[in-house]
Amino acid sequence: MRRLSVAILVLLAGAFVGCVPDSPTSCVYSIDPVAGSYTASGGITSVAVTAPTGCAWVAESPCPWVTVTPSGGTGGDAVTVQVQANGTTLARTCAVTIAGLSFNVMQEGSSAPPPPPSSCTYTGNRSSKTLHYTWCSYVGQMADANKVCFDTKAEALAAGYTTMCSRCKP
Repeated sequence: MRRLSVAILVLLAGAFVGCVPDSPTSCVYSIDPVAGSYTASGGITSVAVTAPTGCAWVAESPCPWVTVTPSGGTGGDAVTVQVQANGTTLARTCAVTIAGLSFNVMQEGSSAPPPPPSSCTYTGNRSSKTLHYTWCSYVGQMADANKVCFDTKAEALAAGYTTMCSRCKP
C-alpha cells in the first residue's frame, strides 16, 4: 500500500507540473539609435525597434516638423524619423516616442541672415555712371533702381563710374 501511495503522489505531482500555465510574454522594448542630430536642412533616420513577437508598440511625434512612419507595429521593426528643414536661425529639439521610449531629435538653426549692406560711402547712378557721396542731395533725387553702393572710390572707378558729381565732388 505504501508503494501505491507514493506512486499516486508522483503521478499527481506530475499532473500539477504539467498544468502550470506558461508564464506570459514580457514586452520589453528597445530602440537603436536613441537620438539623432540634424543640420538645418533636415534629414531621415531609421530607428530599429526590438520587441518580442506579438508585443504591440506605438510611434508618435508631438512636433509638426518631425514625422514618424509607421505609427506603430508588433514585434521588431524599423521606424523612419523624418525631420523637415529648419527655416529659422534657432536650434530646436523634439522628443519622439517609439515603443514607449524617447528618440531625441536635435536640429541646428539655419545660417544667420547675411549682414546688412556696408555703410555705402559712395553711391553711383546706374544710368549716368556718375559717382556721388552718399550724403549728396542728388542721391535723394535718384530712383532707387539707379542707385549702386560702393565702399571705396577705387571700387566705383573699377566698375566704370568715372564721372564725378559736380555738387559733392567725390
